[in-house]
Amino acid sequence: MSKKNTRNALDTSLSYAVIGLDLAKADCAVAAVPCSDDELGLIDRMDYESLFEQAEKLEPTLFAMEPCCGYSQISLRLQNMGHEVKVISGHAVKNWIATHKSNQKTDLNDATALAKLALYDHDLQPIRVKNVEECRIASVQAIRIQLRTQATKSLVCFKSLCQCWGIVIRRGSLNTKKMAEAVAAVEKLLGAEVASSLMILRDAYKFTMKQINALDKVLDALVEANEQARTMKTVLGIGTQTAARLAVTTGDIKRFHDAKELRGLFWLGSPKHHYRTFRNAKPQQARRSEASEQQRPGKSFPPRRQSSPIFHHPRRSYDLHAVLQGHAAGMSVAAVASRTNQAWKAVRQNHRFTCSQTAADCLGFAHLRGKIRHSQSGRTTLGACGYGKAP
Repeated sequence: MSKKNTRNALDTSLSYAVIGLDLAKADCAVAAVPCSDDELGLIDRMDYESLFEQAEKLEPTLFAMEPCCGYSQISLRLQNMGHEVKVISGHAVKNWIATHKSNQKTDLNDATALAKLALYDHDLQPIRVKNVEECRIASVQAIRIQLRTQATKSLVCFKSLCQCWGIVIRRGSLNTKKMAEAVAAVEKLLGAEVASSLMILRDAYKFTMKQINALDKVLDALVEANEQARTMKTVLGIGTQTAARLAVTTGDIKRFHDAKELRGLFWLGSPKHHYRTFRNAKPQQARRSEASEQQRPGKSFPPRRQSSPIFHHPRRSYDLHAVLQGHAAGMSVAAVASRTNQAWKAVRQNHRFTCSQTAADCLGFAHLRGKIRHSQSGRTTLGACGYGKAP
């Protein structure tokens, strides 16, 4: 892009229709569209302190940015100054540049695309800005995931090195005391150097797991302090980790008109774990026939992420939507549950729902009535018609 309109700072005496920000680590590229005309004012590099200083002097303005590099904190700070913020997906920006700029993706072109999309594309669905409490939950959970990755790598490395020396450690064993005993039993073969090195690796795994346990307590406290996350945990099958992710991603439940719209959001969690759960639910013969069918010419296995939603059955999303809608309307879970006159069939001992097409049809009616109830297992379920009492 030609830089003939490139400036060093924003003219605070002007009123801007929109200001596009292409965020980076320490600075951002700026594309400002004045209200008087469509001539872009471009700033190649502006540090964030200068941006906030100049934003305080501007009239209420629309800022557009992508969801990256701490966009939530920048958005919240701009909103506190009275400005409006619109967060646009990177996919939309990429498409605009491909159409209007011949795929010349630069920082200034990104800022220009953000400004143009925010100004002219009124049907574009913006991305929600997370509040401070949600950012805290997301940060703690991200740190936990990182520590869990480190712990897994340390354990795998320890077991593989032990196998090289003929030390057999049972698959799935996490007992650090038995690991130390296994190394001590063949210390003469290993030598002091290898034995001490293996113990360092084992101690690293043990220490990391203690840190993860401490983070779990912190995350539990954050989830309990968050009203919506705490309400989510009342739904069958949702624990602390899932409730934390859902609370950060979902936001205000009033954004969703029905449970089907909410269900489209539930592609979270560990894809590998849920893929295995989904896969193992099928009979072995059905899995083999499916695999042989997929291996035919022109066939390929679907990506794991497409086969592994947290809520692969719609009933759980309806439960979650009903609970949150009732809670948002000022009704407690107990108050909503007291209005229930019928419930789902018995919840099995392993807390798996019994499934049938008729039950799924009745679920939509029960969702519209917003009825939920507590089963004797202590779990919250959705009331449905024609299915007797819970055990």
